[in-house]
Amino acid sequence: MQLFFINHGVARSDSITVFAPYFMAGVINTFVIFMMEFVILQVTKSRVEIENAQLKIDNAEAQNTQLMQYVQPHFIFNSLSVLKSLIRTNPPLAERYILRLSDFLRLSIASTQESLLNLQDELKMCKDYIEMQKMRFGEALNVILEIPANLLLTKRVPRFSLQLLLENAIKHNAFTKEMPLNIKIEKEGDYLSVTNNIQEKEISGISLKSGLENLSKRYKVICEEDIIIEETKEYFKVYIKLLDQEKQKTKNRIKNRT
Repeated sequence: MQLFFINHGVARSDSITVFAPYFMAGVINTFVIFMMEFVILQVTKSRVEIENAQLKIDNAEAQNTQLMQYVQPHFIFNSLSVLKSLIRTNPPLAERYILRLSDFLRLSIASTQESLLNLQDELKMCKDYIEMQKMRFGEALNVILEIPANLLLTKRVPRFSLQLLLENAIKHNAFTKEMPLNIKIEKEGDYLSVTNNIQEKEISGISLKSGLENLSKRYKVICEEDIIIEETKEYFKVYIKLLDQEKQKTKNRIKNRT
């Protein structure tokens, strides 16, 4: 009698060896497909994030444009009212006032597309505004500017921000030559501060804080910052953040990627 033995272990090993390449190919193929889907998912996610960021920027710019549409007409209306009065009472002074107003408007119109201005341009408009007010109030109004020259072209603020704060101080205080209104604009840390002594009018305007609310909204829209208000019995002070040009460049980079 002859006995035959079958080596099942060898047969199983041969089978595994035959199918091993197919198995590895399947694993590699699955991994490649997984990586491709992962990359596609990440690209789609990035695109959605960029689109959302663009929508936020567009919305912010629309809000800022709407707020700016309030600021300039409001200023022009007040200036024309003053000019009308000066023409009746002091024609030569009215002529000087018109020249300052034209300088102010020329620069403001030239920068209509800019939500932020460098300090040099903002201060130029601010100085024109101060001279216009000095023609009205004379020695009853004193304004001191203490801003380092090296900041003039490296830092920015929202357009009309300083003019608005000056207007706010003038509008809501009573002052004479004997009891002048003193306003000081200076750098404090990363901020510009605008400080005035308090001499409140007996009857104040109904929109006491509308200008400050407008400026606060503009800061939040432009750079997600806010103004800081400090008030005592003696003085009223507003801090506005000095902004770097990089903040605006970041917006432009996002736009260029879309």
